[in-house]
Amino acid sequence: MTTILEPARETPVIHDTEVLVVGSGPGGLAAAIAAARAVDVAAVQDVLRGQGVRVQ
Repeated sequence: MTTILEPARETPVIHDTEVLVVGSGPGGLAAAIAAARAVDVAAVQDVLRGQGVRVQ
């Protein structure tokens, strides 16, 4: 098996969440609403495409 070795790095954390929903189309929106009833949810949408619904 081939592997890629990457050097260690620091990545800043800009938001803490318990559930991250990527994409807020019909499926992502349903997942975000269901999860938001129990935990902290963040949804990420590719704004360049302009699809879906923004949930935050």
